[in-house]
Amino acid sequence: MGRSPVNSNPSNNYSRKDENFITIFGWMTNRLKLSGNELLIYALIFSFAKDGVTEFHGSANYIASALNMSRRTVVSTLKSLTNNGLIKKKITGRYCHYTVQPVQNLHNTCANFAHHIKDISKVDIESGGSSARKPTTTTVDIFIKACKKAGFSLDKKKATKALSAGIEPAWLEGSFTFPEYVAGIIQENYADKPLEQKRKLFIALLTKEDRIDAFPQWRQNKKAEAVAQEKHHRKSSADLECRQKLDKLRKAGPQKCGNCGEAILAPGSNRGICTSCGFDYFLNEGKGEWEFNKPISLSAEFRQLTKGRRQKETEKTGPKL
Repeated sequence: MGRSPVNSNPSNNYSRKDENFITIFGWMTNRLKLSGNELLIYALIFSFAKDGVTEFHGSANYIASALNMSRRTVVSTLKSLTNNGLIKKKITGRYCHYTVQPVQNLHNTCANFAHHIKDISKVDIESGGSSARKPTTTTVDIFIKACKKAGFSLDKKKATKALSAGIEPAWLEGSFTFPEYVAGIIQENYADKPLEQKRKLFIALLTKEDRIDAFPQWRQNKKAEAVAQEKHHRKSSADLECRQKLDKLRKAGPQKCGNCGEAILAPGSNRGICTSCGFDYFLNEGKGEWEFNKPISLSAEFRQLTKGRRQKETEKTGPKL
């Protein structure tokens, strides 16, 4: 088999074209003693990340499609290659990236090469590499706690078996965990079953390949729904706060006209009109404050003008006896 051309984002293309190929070097079988699925997957990752620095970003689904394997086989093989120190795994969010361990002593003897790989694993552990980045409790314990939180209990043996089926550690953290997803399926389809039977179904579904494959999309949808609900909640809270503010402004609206001092008609609403001078008071909801318009009707202006003239005449001649 030949070497695959480098693709900066191989997960964008799940199927490999007829002209694509990967290279299987002799040292992969002679010195690393790889064969079968381990050999194919290692060679594929090596074709993208042979310098030990560049990361391979292809998903398990991509590898499965490219090499015509099941996703479960890919996941278990990646785990084996990682545990043997041949590749390094880095988790970013819900994605896994892989790099090959630096192969510097391929021209030495097999014993020296094995010693070199051992040294690499030792350095990786001492430097806090991906194989050493473990939580304070084991992944199995975290899985058991996540299942218990979802409403089901299982022992360490069953938890270990379920994890080996291809469940990613990142799926057990944060909101919308894999056990929560499976528990939802049980509740939706088997709610009327006895508790012990639901527990057995829960354990069985944990290792179902189709459920494992469907989970990432389910989690993405749930997170999108949560974001939308949060936006709706914030909008509803803002609308409620706005309504409460407007209600207070209505109750605190002008009771008397600021122009002539007479009473305002229909206080407590969004609008009030002075019964004497015709000034029109209204609540500007956009600005959140009361405003007014001077009278625009001829009758109101005439009344205001007449009233002003009478006041002037009274000032000049004095009040009539």
